[in-house]
Amino acid sequence: MVSLVELLLATAAAAGNTASRDRLRTIEDIRSANHHYID
Repeated sequence: MVSLVELLLATAAAAGNTASRDRLRTIEDIRSANHHYID
């Protein structure tokens, strides 16, 4: 049986991973948009 603390930690870790992945995707989108304007 998983304790409540372990469940919360796992949820927080998953949420953090998703947030950083979205941030990376946003940076990539901005970079590709900048390339369109430069070219």
